Amino acid sequence: MRALCSLLLAAAISFGWVANTQAKEIESYEYMDWKIMAREVDGKFLYCSMISTYDSGTTLYITLMRNYLWNMSFHNLSWDTQVKRGYPVSLEIDGEMSHHTGDGIYHGLYVPMPDDVELLRRVQDGNVMRLYSAGGSATFRLKNTKAGINELARCVQKHTHRASNSDGAQGSAAASRLTKPKNTDPEQLANWKAETVALTARILSAAPTPGYDLGTSSEAPKEWI
Repeated sequence: MRALCSLLLAAAISFGWVANTQAKEIESYEYMDWKIMAREVDGKFLYCSMISTYDSGTTLYITLMRNYLWNMSFHNLSWDTQVKRGYPVSLEIDGEMSHHTGDGIYHGLYVPMPDDVELLRRVQDGNVMRLYSAGGSATFRLKNTKAGINELARCVQKHTHRASNSDGAQGSAAASRLTKPKNTDPEQLANWKAETVALTARILSAAPTPGYDLGTSSEAPKEWI
C-alpha cells in the first residue's frame, strides 16, 4: 500500500493533481513558450514546473523538486496507460536515444530523470524530442527550453530560500547570475552562457540518484494512506 501511495503521490505532484486536495499554487506566470508554476503543501515549498501543451494534445511537464531532483511527465487524454511502475520509456533528442523507466498513471507517464549533465544539455539545446512508450508516443519541439530551465532554476532558488534572509540573498545571487547581462560584449555574453549551463547543471546534479521519495506521509492526501 505504501508503494502505491508513493507512486500516486509522485504522479499527482508532477501533474499538479494534488491541487484539488492539499497543494497550493503559490506562483504562476508565462515565460516565453512555457508556463512556470510553483506549488507548496501546508506552507512547505514542493516544486517548480515548466509546462507546455502541444498540438497533439500532449502536455509536457519538466519539474524541478525542492530537493533538486528533476523529472519529466507527459499527459494526453487519448492515452490508455495503466497505473503501474516499470514502464519502459525511450527519449530521442535530435537522433540521440536515452532509455528510462517511468511510471504509468491515468492518461500519462511520470519519468524520473537521471543525474546526467549531458542529457540535461541535450534537453536544453535540442530541437526535437520524441517519446516512445507502450503507454503513448509523442513529438515535442524544444523551443526556448534552455531559457525555460534557467527560469525553473531561478524559481526553485527563490522559493527554497525565501524563508531565510541569508539563504534568500544566496538564492537572489544565484538567480542574478542566470540573468542575461545587458552588456552585449561578446566575451561577457560567452561567459554568461557558459555559467548558466554550469550553474543549472550543478543545481540539477546536486541531488542523489532519483527515486520515489518525493514527499512525506503528511503531504499525501489522506484517502491515499
